[in-house]
Amino acid sequence: MITRFLAKVVISIVVLGFVAVELGSPLVVRLQLDGIAHDVADEAARALGQSRNAGQARTTAEQIVLDRDATLRSFEIDAAENVNVTVARDAPSLLAKKLDALRNWYDVSVAATAPKRGP
Repeated sequence: MITRFLAKVVISIVVLGFVAVELGSPLVVRLQLDGIAHDVADEAARALGQSRNAGQARTTAEQIVLDRDATLRSFEIDAAENVNVTVARDAPSLLAKKLDALRNWYDVSVAATAPKRGP
């Protein structure tokens, strides 16, 4: 009787843990990407301010996302010389990512903007 009860408790904890990890992983990745996106935008804006070269700013952005295991989905410099970036990463999932209804939830992207810095 006690063994059956303990087995149910253990199974319930495992199932709840699995669900929490599956549904929580996109949220954790979004939080990580938020920091990465702002770092990328800031550093690219700094590189743009120092070099006045959009190619150098983009190279800086690409290197940062590569170092942080993310993808640079978009990079643009607007007329006011603000650097706009979008970075992305797939959230890990064992099951939910395979469901069509949830697939977009696991393709996480975050945008950030930074004004040109420097002279």
